[in-house]
Amino acid sequence: INLKGELIGINTAILSRTGGNVGIGFAIPINMAREVMEQLHDHGEIKRGQIGVHIQDVTHELMEAMDLDVAHGALVAKVGEGSPAEKAGIKEGDVIVRVDKADIRSSSHLRNIIGLKQIGEQVEIELIRNGERKTVSLKVGERSSVAGKRGGMASDIGLLKGAEFTAHKEGVEVTHVERGSPAFMAGLREGDIVLSVNQERVSTPDELFRAARKKDRGILMNIRRGDAALYIVIN
Repeated sequence: INLKGELIGINTAILSRTGGNVGIGFAIPINMAREVMEQLHDHGEIKRGQIGVHIQDVTHELMEAMDLDVAHGALVAKVGEGSPAEKAGIKEGDVIVRVDKADIRSSSHLRNIIGLKQIGEQVEIELIRNGERKTVSLKVGERSSVAGKRGGMASDIGLLKGAEFTAHKEGVEVTHVERGSPAFMAGLREGDIVLSVNQERVSTPDELFRAARKKDRGILMNIRRGDAALYIVIN
C-alpha cells in the first residue's frame, strides 16, 4: 500500500538466499490484478487475449543488425497461420512499438497488455518495418491451449564454419553445429530451421550462404526451434 492506504500491488515473491526476508519483494501491479479480478467476476475464469505472434526483446545486437533506431519494443520472430496478426498483415521482423496509447517497452510488456485485453476488442498496433512506421488494426483473439539429422552442406563462411545445413520444406535445417564455433556460441543448434538470413527468406543452403555473404558484420538469422521462433545474431 502507499502512504494514503491505497492498494498499489499484491506481493507474490521475495528475494532470499537463506529463506529469510531481506526486504526485497516482487508484486503484481494493482491495475493488472484489477483486470484479473473483473474477468473472474464476469466470466468465472481468466480469458487471456492473444494476437498470434512469437516475440522477443530488442537487444543492442539486433538493433545494429536490423538498422533499427529504437531500443525498445517487441520483435516479431514468428506469425501464426490464420492468427489475428497474420490477417492484419504483421510480418516476421516487424518491431511492435505501440498498442493503442501504450508505448511497448519489451516483449513481456506486450504480452501483458494483449493478455489483459478483452477477446474481440479492436486494438491499434504501431510497428516498424524496414525503417518505416506502420499502423494496423486487429481484433484480439483468445489464447489457444495451445531432432536434427546429421549430414548436409558445410559452410565455408568464417562466421558459419562448424555448421552444416540441408534443405527443409520450411527453410534450411541445421544438421550439425560444432561445439565452440561462432554459430554454436551465438545459439544455433542442431535441428533448428533457418527461415531467413539478413531478412531474406531462404530455402536451400546455397541461398543461405549467398544471403550471409551480403553483410560483413553480424549475420541475422530468424530460426524456428520446435514450436518456438527467435532471432539470433552471429558475430
